[in-house]
Amino acid sequence: GYTLQPTIDCLELSNNQIEILSESIFYGLIFRCIDFSFNRIQKVSRNAFSGLLNSLSILKFNNNEMTSYSLPAYFISKLTKLEVLYMSHNKIDKIHERSFQTVFDPRLR
Repeated sequence: GYTLQPTIDCLELSNNQIEILSESIFYGLIFRCIDFSFNRIQKVSRNAFSGLLNSLSILKFNNNEMTSYSLPAYFISKLTKLEVLYMSHNKIDKIHERSFQTVFDPRLR
């Protein structure tokens, strides 16, 4: 038989009260973009986007409560299709040196 793969182009989760992105919350789904703008995100779990490693190209985290410790090491480098990352208006004062390790794609903005 044929199994349908759930696909949504863009998931809009802005202007909510989201504080934590838990492990594997998107497992089994495919998104091209996710907008988490204007939430209260303080922590992103190590494998929060494990199901989207080869599909997510736009990720918006602007206007949250993220700090330098909110994103795990290697977080960005695992998202192989990522082209656009918005993280303005957070409380980030430094980025872990391994966050962008192995990201060679010049399309990333």
